[in-house]
Amino acid sequence: MVNYLSEGINGKDVEASSYTLGVNYFPTKNVRASMNYVTGQVDNHASIENVANADDSGDALVGRIQYVF
Repeated sequence: MVNYLSEGINGKDVEASSYTLGVNYFPTKNVRASMNYVTGQVDNHASIENVANADDSGDALVGRIQYVF
């Protein structure tokens, strides 16, 4: 099995970046709600279709509610 994230394609290094923006909200002392927006990008990797120097990107919205008792 080849790990494409650590191996360069055609002598190029694989580049990756990820950014997260988060917000917390405390409606009471026992309840916490949080929301994160995550975006990321990977460049110069081999895709599943064996396309060299492929670029991938993605976005996610992640939420969580906690209750402390």
